[in-house]
Amino acid sequence: MARRETAPTGGGDERTQAPGGLPADVCGYPRPFPEDFADCPAFRGEIYRPTTTGYAALEPVITCTNLEAGPVPRHAARFYGRCRVGDAEARRRWAADHPPQ
Repeated sequence: MARRETAPTGGGDERTQAPGGLPADVCGYPRPFPEDFADCPAFRGEIYRPTTTGYAALEPVITCTNLEAGPVPRHAARFYGRCRVGDAEARRRWAADHPPQ
């Protein structure tokens, strides 16, 4: 996949808490990720093939293997997209130890 630079929309992962009260591990980049995405050092792209509840295929999108849902603190039944690697510093360290293949 080709890569390009884009700016995060919700970022804030340089601090303990991101804007809006989300934890520092929030993924603040727009999704689905563009085919040439390269901004996050922990980004490892993969194709996600969603389906409807009736199992009809929907348009495939690019996602990240490190993206997961996390519960919003102090808000029952609310979730946010977070990086399983951690905050910005943890992503940089992880990427140094896990170069793309």
